[in-house]
Amino acid sequence: MSALIEVAQGMSDTGNCELRDVIPDVIGLLLGAGIVLTWKASRSRADVRPPILGDD
Repeated sequence: MSALIEVAQGMSDTGNCELRDVIPDVIGLLLGAGIVLTWKASRSRADVRPPILGDD
């Protein structure tokens, strides 16, 4: 949400949009994406199970 505020401030010259204000947003985005991708990768590996012998 704050990233959108920073973009609006930068476009409208109504605030102080600085790079140091955007850095925490980018870090949060990367951490969140990493968590989601890790979770999805672990779920996809759990779905693939080796076949049980004699189970046709």
